[in-house]
Amino acid sequence: MGAGSKVCCDPLRFGSDATTIGTSHAPLEQLDNNTYYWRVRAIDPGGNAGLWNGGPSFAKTFANVPPTPAPSVKNLRLRDNLGDALSGVDPGTVSYPLTTGVPVLAWNPVPGASGYQVDVTLHDGSGCDWSYPGFEHWVKYTSTNAWTPLGSGWGGVKPFPDPLAVSSDGITSLEPGHSYCVRVRPVDRASTSSGPLVFGDWTYLPGNGTAAFTFAGWPGVATCAPCALSASDYREPVTGSTVGRMPLFTWQPITGAQSYYVLVARDPSFTNVVDYAFTQVPAYAPRTLSQSKGYSDELTRYYWAVLPARQPGGGGVSADPLGGTPPSFEKRSSAPAHIAPAPGAVLDGPITFRWTPAEGARQYRLEVAQDPSFANPIHTVETDSTAYTSNTTYPADTNLFWRVRADAEDGSSKVVGLMWSSASPFQKRLPAPTADAANPTTGAFLPTIAWSPVPGAISYDVHAIEADGDMKDFTNLPSHAFTPLKMTGKGIFQLQARANFPQANGQVVHGPYSSVMSFARTIPEPSNPASDIGPKHLAMSWSPRLGAKEYRIQIATRPDFAAFVENTITQAPNYAPLLTQSDYVNGGRLYWRVAAIDADNNLGDYTAPQEFGIAQSMRLRAFGSPIKGRRTTISVSVASARGPVAGARVRVWGGGMRSRAKLTNAEGRATFAVRPTRRGRVYVVATKAEFVGAKTSIAIRVARTS
Repeated sequence: MGAGSKVCCDPLRFGSDATTIGTSHAPLEQLDNNTYYWRVRAIDPGGNAGLWNGGPSFAKTFANVPPTPAPSVKNLRLRDNLGDALSGVDPGTVSYPLTTGVPVLAWNPVPGASGYQVDVTLHDGSGCDWSYPGFEHWVKYTSTNAWTPLGSGWGGVKPFPDPLAVSSDGITSLEPGHSYCVRVRPVDRASTSSGPLVFGDWTYLPGNGTAAFTFAGWPGVATCAPCALSASDYREPVTGSTVGRMPLFTWQPITGAQSYYVLVARDPSFTNVVDYAFTQVPAYAPRTLSQSKGYSDELTRYYWAVLPARQPGGGGVSADPLGGTPPSFEKRSSAPAHIAPAPGAVLDGPITFRWTPAEGARQYRLEVAQDPSFANPIHTVETDSTAYTSNTTYPADTNLFWRVRADAEDGSSKVVGLMWSSASPFQKRLPAPTADAANPTTGAFLPTIAWSPVPGAISYDVHAIEADGDMKDFTNLPSHAFTPLKMTGKGIFQLQARANFPQANGQVVHGPYSSVMSFARTIPEPSNPASDIGPKHLAMSWSPRLGAKEYRIQIATRPDFAAFVENTITQAPNYAPLLTQSDYVNGGRLYWRVAAIDADNNLGDYTAPQEFGIAQSMRLRAFGSPIKGRRTTISVSVASARGPVAGARVRVWGGGMRSRAKLTNAEGRATFAVRPTRRGRVYVVATKAEFVGAKTSIAIRVARTS
C-alpha cells in the first residue's frame, strides 16, 4: 500500500461499504453465487485516487456441487417423534415411500447455512408435482435442521394468553393415504435487507420423482382424562440437557388428543414466552407460517410445555403449563474460535481479525474493547464474513480485547445472538515517523523538515518549540514534510512529527511523536560590505540578505563602537550619510558595520568593522626667532579641530641648514634647536597621511646677526 493511502473499490451494490484502510478486504455483505472480478486503487488523504490495479477473478459458490458427488444436504432422512425411522437399516434395502403418522424430516447441518428451504409437495402418482397449487404443498424456511408440519385449521383461541402470535400452517394440511415428495436446500441469508438470499443445490429424498413418505392418517377420536402430558411423556430435548443448535421437540402422543400447543419460555412461570406453536402431530421443529424461528443462546434455561387439545382445531384444552414441573434445557452453541490476531499479539498497521465459522450463523458480531468485560466496546461491527479488516484505528500501547459471536436468523429481518467467544487480548502499536537524514540543521532560510511516511496515516501533526521557548502546534498536515511560512529570530528550533490514523467516527488516533528534529536558525552578517569615499561624498553598501526586513548600520570613531557617530536603520542595502555631523566635518579615522533585521525585529550578526578615513585640516604654528650664526629654538605646535595632533611629522630646513624632522608628542608639539648660517628663511612643514594639508608649512625669516 502506498504510504498515506486508503484502499478502495467500488461497492457491490447500493449501501455496501467496500472501503478499507488495510491491505485486505472481506466484504461485510455476502456475495451471490457468481464469478467475480475485482480491482483496487489507492486514495490519498485528500480523496485523490490513483490507478486501478486488477486482481485475479474468483468464483464464489455456496453448497453448489456437480451432479455426481454427494448432495449438498447430507443425511437427509425421515424420522418421527420416537427417533429415526431407518435407524440401523441399510438405506439400499429401503423401499420408498415410507408410511408414517408423524413425518419428521431431519438432516445434518450444512456449513455456512443460516437456514434451509424445505419443499414438501404431493406425489400425484406419476411424479412429484413441484408446482402443485393446492393445500398439500409446503415451501417453508427454517433455521432448524428439521421440519415438521404445523397444525391446520386453528380456531384462533389461545389456551394460554400471551401477546406472542401462534404459529400454524393455516389451511395447508396432510391428507391420509397421500404420498409426498421432499427436497431441501441450504440458504445463506444476508445480514442486511438489501443483501442476497443465496441458495445451495436441492437435495431430494430419496430422489426427484420418488415420494419420500405416505401419511398414515390422524389418530382416531377418543377421550383423554386428564388431557395433559406427564413428565415421562416429554422426549426431546431431555430435561436438563444442553443443545448446541435449534431443538426438535418431540413427545408421546396422548390418546384422545387431536392437536397440541407448544410453548417455549425463558422462565418456569411462562411470563416470557419466546415461541408459541400449534400442531397436530407430536413433534415440532420451530418455525412460523412463512419464516424461520430462532432461539438465542442463554446462560439460563429454556422451559417448554405441550398442551393437548381434544379437537383438531385446537379446542378442548384443559392443561396449563404451570400444572407441573415443566421440562427444561439449555441452548448453548459452539462459539467461533479465534484464528488471528493471536492472544497477546502486538500489531502495527490495520488489524485483520479472523475466526472459525459457526453453525447456523447468519452474521457475526465483532467487538473490541479496552476491558475484558466489554462494558463499553470501542468498536462493534456486523459482517457476513469470518474475517474483518479494521476500518478504524484502535488506541495504541494499551491492552485491547476482542471477541466474536454468531447471530442466528429469526425470521427474514431479525437475528438472535449465539455464544460469545472468549476475550482475546492484543495490543495496537502505532509507528512514529523517522526524521529524514537529509534535513537541514542550520541556516538563515525557511527550512523544509521531512520525515518518513507512515503507512496508513491520513495526516500529520507537528509540535514546534521556538528558540525563545514558545510552543506551537500545526495539525492535519497532508504531507510528510513541513515548511514554516515564517521563522524569525536566532537560536535552536525543535520540531516533532506524529502520524494521525483514521477512526470510524471520522476522528483520528494520534501516533507517537518522532524524535526531536532541530534546526539552528541564524541571521548571518550581510556579505560584501564596501565603502565609496570621495572629496565630498561617502556611501556604504552590502549584498541583500534573504529574510531581512531592514538593516541596522552603525558608524563610530572607535573599532569597539563604544561611541557612535550614527546608529540608524535603513531598508535598502546601502547607506549614504549626510556628512553634517562634526565627526565627518572634522574628519579622521572612522569605522562602520551593518546587521540584518528580520520581520519580527530580531537583530542578526554584524559585519566585521569596516575602517575608512575622512581627511582633516591641520593648523601649524611655529614659535621662535632664528638669528644667523646663533643657536636658537623653534617650537612647533600641530593641532586639528579635534585637538593636538600627535605623531605628525614636522620637518625644518632653510637658512643654510640641512633638513631635520621630528614627530609631535602627545601634546602635538615638537621643538628644534637651530643655527642658521645665512640669512633667508627657515621653513617648517608638518604632514600626516589622514590630514588635509600634508605639506602645510610656515616660513620664518632669519634675522641679521646681532
